[in-house]
Amino acid sequence: MEQLVLLEGLHAVKHVQRFGGRLLRVVTDDWDKALNAAAQVDSEMIPWLAEHLERVPREQFRAWASQPVPTHVIGWADRPIHVLADLRPHPGQPAVLLDDPRNSKNLGAVIRVAAGVGASGVMVNGDVDPCSVMAIRGAAGLQWALPTYAAGHLLRELGDWGIGKWGDPVGLASSSLREGSGSDVVDRKVEDGGQATRSAIPDQDSARPVLIALDADGATFHPEEYVGQSVIFAFGSERVGLSAAVRQMADRIVSLPMMAGVSSLNLATCVSAVLYLQRYAEER
Repeated sequence: MEQLVLLEGLHAVKHVQRFGGRLLRVVTDDWDKALNAAAQVDSEMIPWLAEHLERVPREQFRAWASQPVPTHVIGWADRPIHVLADLRPHPGQPAVLLDDPRNSKNLGAVIRVAAGVGASGVMVNGDVDPCSVMAIRGAAGLQWALPTYAAGHLLRELGDWGIGKWGDPVGLASSSLREGSGSDVVDRKVEDGGQATRSAIPDQDSARPVLIALDADGATFHPEEYVGQSVIFAFGSERVGLSAAVRQMADRIVSLPMMAGVSSLNLATCVSAVLYLQRYAEER
């Protein structure tokens, strides 16, 4: 991955500056329109822009931008660098895991939601860059407000946290909560004869985060069950949903209830609903 990240739009530049990123250059092809946009977006940026904004020819600006930029501002910043440990969830501060997402702008929208709700970070199982041009647009530059991490070997790294080592070997969707000694216990039906297996969800003081995966066939999501837990919420790709590997690692597979005939929610919409429901449950 390249060290420099292209920022298209005033919002992205604003968030990099606000959250301590290092801006290397900010340019415009229309000084007046850029400052007028700043007056509408955040008037406190005007003195900073007046000092740092560089005029460039329109042809050069258009050559740098991947598509039209309504605020007439683009910039470059150092890529934020994080390791997986930076994203570790805590009670009241869940993490988001995206399982092989394909739409960079949708990924950006998830980052924007996660930043808004105060998540511990957004991790990506796959090769989509959280700091691509379209992801930056979708997140409005909020990649600098919370940690992001993407790797093709992400699930193996999560295994080092103990995730997946106490789950059942199938991880299918049908599950129900039962009382256990010192922990919650999940009964899951398996395909071979309908026999049930059980996996423990650790107590809230356990060092191991709980992996809760979202799938249309899962049991109904009850956020109050995870209050006080360190939780990673996993979401499948827009096209194929959860991978078999994430299903197998999950402590529980749940779903958001929807009206009959509605097949699915947009990825960012689903993430938003889950995170805000969980936040509301934590604050009650």
